[in-house]
Amino acid sequence: MKKRISQATSQTCEYAGWERLLKQELQILLLQGNGLKVSKMKKILVNTFLITLVHLIFLAAKTRKLFLRKHLFPTIIVFSLTEEQLQNFPTQNHVAAFFGSDRFGFTKNANEYLFERPTAFTFRNQGYSTTNIAALHLFLNFATKEEIRNIWREFQKLRIKLSKYDNRIQLPIKTRFRLTFEYSIWFILSRSNALTLVTTQTHLKKSPTAFFVEDRNLTKVMLWYSSNFRQFQIPESEYDIDAFGSNLRENYNMHFVWAPEDVDYLKQKGVHQVTAVGSIVFQEPEKRIHVASRRTITYFDVTPYLNSTDIYSSENSILTLDSIIKVCKNLETQLQESIVINLKPKREYKKSHSSKYLNYLAGLEKGNQIKSIRPIENIYKLISSSRVVICFPFTSPALIAKELEVPVIYLLISKNKEILPSEMHGIPLVTDTVELRKFLEKYLT
Repeated sequence: MKKRISQATSQTCEYAGWERLLKQELQILLLQGNGLKVSKMKKILVNTFLITLVHLIFLAAKTRKLFLRKHLFPTIIVFSLTEEQLQNFPTQNHVAAFFGSDRFGFTKNANEYLFERPTAFTFRNQGYSTTNIAALHLFLNFATKEEIRNIWREFQKLRIKLSKYDNRIQLPIKTRFRLTFEYSIWFILSRSNALTLVTTQTHLKKSPTAFFVEDRNLTKVMLWYSSNFRQFQIPESEYDIDAFGSNLRENYNMHFVWAPEDVDYLKQKGVHQVTAVGSIVFQEPEKRIHVASRRTITYFDVTPYLNSTDIYSSENSILTLDSIIKVCKNLETQLQESIVINLKPKREYKKSHSSKYLNYLAGLEKGNQIKSIRPIENIYKLISSSRVVICFPFTSPALIAKELEVPVIYLLISKNKEILPSEMHGIPLVTDTVELRKFLEKYLT
């Protein structure tokens, strides 16, 4: 009797991660308005399609073993990096050097890295090992005969476990694939391979499947590449730490953040094993500190999206940038010298961004009032060649300016009374043009 209880407890622990993954998938489906009951025939067709698909993949794996050359098994699987972020490094050797630096301590061997990206097949830089589905790549290229057999058994077990939910909700084929076959691959391969899984806060709401697997061979890392993840009473914040705290505590065992204050903040939320490593920007840092000869201001804005109503609204963005331009014009008259205003957006502009704000920027650039900087420009070089830096609250470049000892403030000019901290990471928040002028006068005159 005791033996049976022990086995049941062991199975419960073994599949605790799978239960969390199922819960995540169900929550996402319900939020999207999916999950309505469908006909029994459709359920049979979906299940048949999944089994047929998996059978074909197994056949492909066995066939490829006959012709495949031996490759080095990737031990670092990186999820969610954008093409823009990867393009900041000329080769995979450069990105391996970034992750292999002392502050992260991963391997420097570029051949041990694999990058999972949704558009891997269209990625321009052919020097990178990229794939659409990392689990499938590992299965087809590296799984042994024994592991293939074990993955099949695990797939069948999980398919049976999942079947009891069929009467409650109709799961799409992609979700079924993740919950059965993809999970089975990570579950089996992690037993015999020590893997490091790396992702960013892009996956805060929906962690990749591998992060749910309970195994001591898995090091599961969250890279907080942006420092502005704290809550400031902003409605519907993209990074709601309170709502997703359990995900961070249960699915990750290592976190890298920018500053000691970020470590303290996450620990208050019950997230531990957090290390401050300085700026986490996917670019090679500029080692030397330059002194700008010209009166150059670099402004890092946050491009507002359509219908944004929080502090990142188009109205606030326009008011803030407009204040910088007006104060600079007054200073130019006083100094009898021109002031250059660089404006660097975080990302390329999209259709989902505010057309009102983009039209406003186009007018300023046409009138030579600002100089637009490409998003891929090296942020270290840009900051170190600036006399002062101004950042929209509470964007990460401010911390790089602080690292490089370039004078910096956060700036928000708004008609609303936002409840925001007066400083962050020792960098003051300025909310009126009087204080803005004082700051610029101090460092430009």
